[in-house]
Amino acid sequence: MRYKISVIVPIYRAGDYFQAAFDSLLSQTIGFSNLEILLVDDASADGTAAQLEALAASYDNVCVVQLPQNSGGPGLPRNVALSKATAPYIMFLDKDDQFASKACEILYGAIERTGCEIATGDVAYLRQDRKGKWEKEIQLHSGAGSYRFDGHLTEKHRIFAENFCCKIYRRDIIAQNNLQFYEKGAGEDAMFLCRYLMHCSRGEYLNEVVHYYRRQPNSLNEQKTKKYFLVTADSCAETIDYARKIGKLQFMAGLWSCGALADAYVDDLLNTDLQEPDLFDVCEAWQPIFAFYAAHGIPAYSAYTKILVDDLGRQGDAKAAVFHFLTLRDLYRQRKQELDAIFQSRSWKAVQRLNRFLKRS
Repeated sequence: MRYKISVIVPIYRAGDYFQAAFDSLLSQTIGFSNLEILLVDDASADGTAAQLEALAASYDNVCVVQLPQNSGGPGLPRNVALSKATAPYIMFLDKDDQFASKACEILYGAIERTGCEIATGDVAYLRQDRKGKWEKEIQLHSGAGSYRFDGHLTEKHRIFAENFCCKIYRRDIIAQNNLQFYEKGAGEDAMFLCRYLMHCSRGEYLNEVVHYYRRQPNSLNEQKTKKYFLVTADSCAETIDYARKIGKLQFMAGLWSCGALADAYVDDLLNTDLQEPDLFDVCEAWQPIFAFYAAHGIPAYSAYTKILVDDLGRQGDAKAAVFHFLTLRDLYRQRKQELDAIFQSRSWKAVQRLNRFLKRS
């Protein structure tokens, strides 16, 4: 065995932060030479190709793949890299993000030591302050240890259902079950993770940050357009079909329950300016997903999501969903403005106002 882990990095226009991402691989305490680095250039039109080829010329363990035309998302580049990976374990890194220096070592150690199918750490977020400085926002989960997936999934399993890049995966499970990323656009990582977990019996959680996710306003996942919601709905629908074929619908319902998937997408939708014609198309596309929620009793945690589950999941009425959504979005924005004002004032009276706000939310 030449490499311990294959690290897959899809790249479109390397930009300002790719070097920091690559440096985080160079600094891995497991030893850089123990990593197979697969860099897939999604037909960048700038100087990315030359930059990547220079790295391949400098390091024997760096493999560069140049795609002939842009695919429009990281799904296809990741699938190409999976077909070329040789190490027994797989990790994923996006070009703007970074691994903590011990990420590969501790995740590899956990999955080797326990024999589980997946091991995960925590994610910290890199955000820019008003002066443009990048700051780390860290929020660790609790309950480090081993978890089983062969029974009822609970809130404690949530760490496994979220944050695709802070995990280590077994290549044999991916290959044996022909697991592929959705190639049409956004949402491919969450659904790949869902499918992978359907083939897991145990997971290991380490209460330590392994991945730094950079919040980028121009990233694919931050661009909440009509297309974004249509392709994520299609990706979710395909994953429901996959779960049905392998007899894992109940498991998937538990997974989405602890992962609060619909609430996350509804929150994204509330922060857009999409109007009635586009919203109607989005609601129609999401109807099968909300129907799945209703049929399996998956809890919706926000009032906004509960109404859409009723309109779309139980009634199948996209027109009613759009009407209610537009009304709810106005209310949501009013309350969001009030909440922002409360946080900005930072006074004792503000704390009292916050308590009153939370009681009526």
